[in-house]
Amino acid sequence: NIIGPQGDFVTAPEMSQVFGECLGIWFYDQHKKLQKAKADGKRLDWQWLECGPGKGTLVSDLLRFACYGKIRHEFGATCKHVHLVESSPILRQVQKETLQRDLRDVAELEFVEESGIPENRNPNAVQVHWHDSFASFRAWQKQSTSRLTTYAVGQEFLDALPTYQFEKTADGTWRERLIDVA
Repeated sequence: NIIGPQGDFVTAPEMSQVFGECLGIWFYDQHKKLQKAKADGKRLDWQWLECGPGKGTLVSDLLRFACYGKIRHEFGATCKHVHLVESSPILRQVQKETLQRDLRDVAELEFVEESGIPENRNPNAVQVHWHDSFASFRAWQKQSTSRLTTYAVGQEFLDALPTYQFEKTADGTWRERLIDVA
C-alpha cells in the first residue's frame, strides 16, 4: 500500500474528505454557471475525468458530495460518466472497491470495461470507465460521440510525477537540487 499515511506518500484526498468536498463545491458552482448560460433551458449533463486517481478517494468524495441533499437533482443526477485514467490493474481494482464501498448507498454505478459503450445502459446509473491513457479517453469520446461537459482533475497524477528543482547559486549559475540518502 504505497498511498496513504502509512505508505510512500500521502495526498490531500487520503487525509480528509474535505479536499474532495471543496473541489465539489467549486465544480458545482461552475456547473450552475454553465447551466444558467445554457440557452435551451435543458439540464446540463456532465462527466468526471480523473488522471491518476490513486485509490479512487477523490472521485468517491466528489460523487458523494454531488449526490448529497438538495444538490442531488441538479448536480449528482446529471453526472453520466466517470472516466479514470489508470494503467495499473491493481489500482483499478482498488478504485472499483473504493467506489463500491463508499457510494453503495449514494449512487448507482455501472462499471464498464475500457473503451466499452454498453448497449443496455441503465439511465439512472453513473457509468465508470477506465482508460490506459488520456488518448484512450479521447478515443472513447469520439466513438461515443459524447458532447458532455467534462470536469477534469489530475491531482494525484501530478503528485506521482518526478520533478526537477533548480536553484541559483551565489555565483549566479544554476544547479539541480538533489536529495540523497546519506
